[in-house]
Amino acid sequence: MIVSNARKGAVRLTQVYIANCSIFDDDSSISSVLPKLDSRRRKKICSLKTTKKKAQSIVAGLLLNKLFGEGSTYCYNDCGKPYLVDNQAYFNISHCDEWVALAVSDKEIGFDLQSISPIRPAVLRRCFTVQEQNWIGEDAERFMCLWVRKEAYTKYTGEGLVSPIVDIIPSESVPFCEGKWQTMRYALFGDNQLTINLLDAKDLL
Repeated sequence: MIVSNARKGAVRLTQVYIANCSIFDDDSSISSVLPKLDSRRRKKICSLKTTKKKAQSIVAGLLLNKLFGEGSTYCYNDCGKPYLVDNQAYFNISHCDEWVALAVSDKEIGFDLQSISPIRPAVLRRCFTVQEQNWIGEDAERFMCLWVRKEAYTKYTGEGLVSPIVDIIPSESVPFCEGKWQTMRYALFGDNQLTINLLDAKDLL
């Protein structure tokens, strides 16, 4: 367990822990790790249709165990955002292909991590204002830059995508940072800096 007796004000700089989930690539490797996870997560994993989504959820659960301990209790707000019952720290989870990220802070945060991929014109028109579309142009990195900002902001507010993503305009008064990790873009609301820590999934077992 990394965060053992943390309380408000103890974590300070937001930490992002990232692990690769590709070692869980078949039914055997998935079923072998399920006993390490809480009942709610096991139920969720069993309901997922693809091996990749199951692997992502497994590593998310293992990261939570590593950071907060296997006995930690979680609740969920009305929009599905998880939080620790004893409020020892705030956290946010993001999945991107074979990578799973867990952001942890002593303050409310919203974090998103996504691969930069080719722009789909229909998605561009549906999800961004005309002004945003003009700024993006044909630049896939600009597209993903705005996308992760919107996603991270909804995670920060805890509301989720209750409104069309085109209507989501992050508040300029909220601390914010963004950048690239490998071939992906990330955005963080609630803090203006972070540290990324790469973990081996085998060490989470």
